[in-house]
Amino acid sequence: ELKVENADLHCMGYIDRINKDYSDNITLGDYKTSSKYGVGFPMDYKRQLGIYALLYKKQEGKDADFVAVDFLRYGNTYFLEVTPSLLQYARTVISEVWEKTHSINIKDYPKQENNLCRWCQFQDVCSGEADWQTKQRKEKLGKLLKK
Repeated sequence: ELKVENADLHCMGYIDRINKDYSDNITLGDYKTSSKYGVGFPMDYKRQLGIYALLYKKQEGKDADFVAVDFLRYGNTYFLEVTPSLLQYARTVISEVWEKTHSINIKDYPKQENNLCRWCQFQDVCSGEADWQTKQRKEKLGKLLKK
């Protein structure tokens, strides 16, 4: 495991595996223990591995040749060649996230419901539970004040 970070990019991550083959090709690998989703290379993984490749290049001063996702449960590994366009994609993603996470404009934070909602601290807000509880408290307070 290697921690890679870059203060100028405001980004860091942990690369699970670094391999050098007999031709001196460097492959950065990420282990996945979760289910794989269909065939192919999901954009989430492309984004993550592109960022790892960029951080590795910035920190170690050398390019990785490939990045890979290793699905441990299934014994499958999917490879992606590290290209200049992949590194540019990673820079663009990092820049966009940095800009939007430093904004005070609520429009830069659209609600996106997905399977991560169950872990979100704002779940009560999105579900309407917080508004309902506020309404209930106001009604109870109103009844108490009438007495």
